[in-house]
Amino acid sequence: MHHISITTPTSSPPSSDDGAVLQALLSLWDAGKHQQAVDMLIPIMLRCSPRSTEEDIRQGLRFHADGRLEYWNLHGCALTALPEEFGTVRTTGHLVLDGNQIASLPESFGRIAWGRYCWVLGAWQ
Repeated sequence: MHHISITTPTSSPPSSDDGAVLQALLSLWDAGKHQQAVDMLIPIMLRCSPRSTEEDIRQGLRFHADGRLEYWNLHGCALTALPEEFGTVRTTGHLVLDGNQIASLPESFGRIAWGRYCWVLGAWQ
């Protein structure tokens, strides 16, 4: 898995502000229950990017037969911010964030693990 180090501004977008939610997400990802983790994460993402839709966010998901996330293509999903909880994401393949208007990445972005590549070029203006 690859990781990236990101320096971000001190202000962050709205998140769940609940350590229990963060811990639950981490536990789900670590247990390979990626579909459940995504189901928990999407409503938090929608609060940060109200113009985005659940349908658009889910359209780019692909899971392995065992439930692990193979890749997540979020290209053009009208994302304007990512919550701190997004840093819990684990994928065996790639993560694509370009084609959005994300102004900054959450501090937790450096903890994301992906298998092949993470494409963020053009993800922010």
